[in-house]
Amino acid sequence: MTAAHSKQRGDPVKLAKFTVDVVHGEGFAKGKTIPTSFQVGADCVEWVKGALEKHLAELKEWEPATSAMDVEE
Repeated sequence: MTAAHSKQRGDPVKLAKFTVDVVHGEGFAKGKTIPTSFQVGADCVEWVKGALEKHLAELKEWEPATSAMDVEE
């Protein structure tokens, strides 16, 4: 973490404007449902997408067994 400190590509002014737009439902956020969390920055978005794809693949692999736990009638 310290290796990236003060070397982030993100623009804090853009983040501040984006945050205000989200809070007020303006700009890009206008008319959109606000998510419970944001991944901000291209590097963060790519990292999260990779993690979610991995989790989804694992879920699909195990789904036949993990979804078969209902009580049989």
